[in-house]
Amino acid sequence: MKKILLHDSNTDRIDEVLRQVNGRATAHTITSMTEVARIAMDAEAELLRRGASRTSLKGAVIIHRPAGPGKTYAKTGRRVITTCVTLERGAAHWGLVEVERDEIRADSPEICCIRLPAAATQKIAKAAFSGLSFQDRDGRPIDDLLGRALMLARLPCASMHERFALLKALTDGSGHDPAAM
Repeated sequence: MKKILLHDSNTDRIDEVLRQVNGRATAHTITSMTEVARIAMDAEAELLRRGASRTSLKGAVIIHRPAGPGKTYAKTGRRVITTCVTLERGAAHWGLVEVERDEIRADSPEICCIRLPAAATQKIAKAAFSGLSFQDRDGRPIDDLLGRALMLARLPCASMHERFALLKALTDGSGHDPAAM
C-alpha cells in the first residue's frame, strides 16, 4: 500500500481503504480517518510531552490494534475481527502506511507499539535525565549514564534481571549493584 497522508483531503480515500479491509465488521475495528488521526495525535502528544520534538519524530512508526470486547465475551472462547494500522511520521504529517484485518481473542488488550528514530530517543532520554546527577556507591559521578541507558534500552532482554546484568557489564567493572545507583 502506498502511504496516504492523514490530511482532510484524503478522508474519503482512507475511509474507503478501511471499509475494504474491515468488510462488514464494525465493532472493535478502526473504521474512519478520524480514529486513525486520533491515534497519531495522541501518540505524538505523549512523545512531545516526554521531550521529543516534532522534527525528531520524522520516521517514527506506530502500530496500533484496538482491544477486544473483554473477558465476559471471552468466556465463550470467541475470537473477534479487528483492524491493525501502521502509521509513519513524515516531515510534516503522519501517514497511513498499512491496514490489515486481524483476528484476536476477545480478551486481548489494545496494542500501541511505537518505534522511534534515534534523534527522538535521545531527546526523550535527555529530558528524562536533565537536572539529575548520578553517583556510584563510593560517591564517584557517573557522567555517561545517558549513553549507557540508551545502549541498554536498545539491547534485547528477556527479563529485568537480564537488563541489570547488562547494565552491570556496562559499568566500569567495579561490580557495583546497578539497583543501588
